[in-house]
Amino acid sequence: MHYYQKPHLRSFPRKGLEKYAPFRYNQVIWADFAQIQVDLSKNVAAAGDNSKREGIMEIQLQNLTKKFPNRNRKHPGDVIAVNEFNFTIPDGQLIGLLGPSGCGKSTTLNLICGLEKPTSGKIFFGGEDVTGVEPEHRGVGMVFQNYALYPHLTVRKNIMFPLENLKGKDRLSKEEMEKRVLDAAKMVSLEELLDRKPRELSGGQQQRVAIARALVKMPRVLLLDEPLSNLDARLRLQTREEIRRIQRETKITTIFVTHDQEEALSISDLIVVMKEGILQQIGKPQEVYDLSLIHISEPTRRTPISYAVFCLKKKIYTSI
Repeated sequence: MHYYQKPHLRSFPRKGLEKYAPFRYNQVIWADFAQIQVDLSKNVAAAGDNSKREGIMEIQLQNLTKKFPNRNRKHPGDVIAVNEFNFTIPDGQLIGLLGPSGCGKSTTLNLICGLEKPTSGKIFFGGEDVTGVEPEHRGVGMVFQNYALYPHLTVRKNIMFPLENLKGKDRLSKEEMEKRVLDAAKMVSLEELLDRKPRELSGGQQQRVAIARALVKMPRVLLLDEPLSNLDARLRLQTREEIRRIQRETKITTIFVTHDQEEALSISDLIVVMKEGILQQIGKPQEVYDLSLIHISEPTRRTPISYAVFCLKKKIYTSI
């Protein structure tokens, strides 16, 4: 089979772009140039506001590695899910963690959250080493792919659940909990649905309940593990705009895991591309987009040396 006929590659549907060759996933695949350019313009317009705000929480990942035991007896040894991951996530920004299924995105998120313990390496929140800190003490809000709502509880009780489990000096009065729940519900436009059960809500509304529950504790870091994958196209577009709006209002450092390139490009301040547990590329959406165009239009004209020089000039970090 010819290289450009392989099923893991995708051609461009836009008229006039058929002459360009498809390119590999780790060099980022973009399907619709016109829509992406519109989304990039919105991001650039908002960049001024992001640069002026005060920092909230900087996350540092130092030589982060996670290995799992290999269950295949024919191939003994460990499976490396995350391999020597080094990256500093700027405070108060929304980071898109992009890559194909099985590349280590969700594992990286679980390591930051504390649901998984790293094999080696360290994690710092604002200069504080939290590698050995339990998840409930890290100040992290997590939104899962499948929402993970309690079906027997109302929207109000689902959002309030993390507050009811606070202990000691962090424990809140009932009035304070009610106020926080109402504030979180208003943030995601659910204040009129607080007495409904999850089964009485649409998929987009359930996702907003999960986001409100993650925000109600006022976390230092918000983690989103492919939160839009279960939604249809229209709800996905609407919900991603809501996530971006909420992040700008709260200014919480946010990591958004996705395998959808358009999602990452549309709402991220910075994009991190992963493949096979290895960090492949870091750049602002426009930089990643520009680099991908070069790979399409000049697939054979750049040598590895000239490509590396281009990356250095553009301050784009990538493996070649």
